[in-house]
Amino acid sequence: MLMSHNGIGDGMIAQDLHMHVNTVRKWRRRFMELGLDGLNDDPRSGRTKIYDFKRVKADILGTLKKDRTDGSSHWIDKTVAEELGVSEDIVGRIMRADNNGFS
Repeated sequence: MLMSHNGIGDGMIAQDLHMHVNTVRKWRRRFMELGLDGLNDDPRSGRTKIYDFKRVKADILGTLKKDRTDGSSHWIDKTVAEELGVSEDIVGRIMRADNNGFS
């Protein structure tokens, strides 16, 4: 938006930002119609989320505080996932997304 405000054309903006000129036009139009709210992404199509990440994160934290029943010294993604009945992938993604909560 700042480049446009400074008089730079859509084609040059698209080239500088390595995007298609129609993308630049779309975002400029949305900004003109909706102001700053127009710069938020629209909801996307596709499968809806099946996990509440905050709840699963809280469940993961609670699980990590428990002692392992099999004598192991620590939890790993796979065992946390099995304990919670969720996928190993979701456990790993949540743990990586907020590493501070799991250090």
